[in-house]
Amino acid sequence: MQHTKIQLASSILQTDTITLHIQNKKAAQFSVKLRKPKWSKDFTLLLNGKAVNAQVDAKGFVTIANNWKNGDQLQYVLHRTIHAEPMIDNKDRVAIFYGPVLLAGLLGDSTADPVMGIPVLLTDDHDASHWIQPVDKKI
Repeated sequence: MQHTKIQLASSILQTDTITLHIQNKKAAQFSVKLRKPKWSKDFTLLLNGKAVNAQVDAKGFVTIANNWKNGDQLQYVLHRTIHAEPMIDNKDRVAIFYGPVLLAGLLGDSTADPVMGIPVLLTDDHDASHWIQPVDKKI
């Protein structure tokens, strides 16, 4: 019985790239399924530095079938975007994310929300990328 080890390296908070390192004694044919998160509008796949075409299936997975050799490297680049998610208890309030990261900020102490006493942003446009832009992606 052959064993294949897949090592995942990711710093998704600092970079868009997730890297999978394949370690096996003999080449093996199998598929790797990667979840495509909804916060990433698109993605890029690189197998040993070369672009791979793949589609997202109906269940939200990207499947890469290959004859995997020891040392193969698969890079899965998820393009982080600013987006808003409605709150469970109030669809008119949203949480603002950059990729998978919930954003927070010091919004001052005036014009407080009458219920919670917290400053709020008001807009009819729920696409946060229209009114918030990243300043420094390296923070």
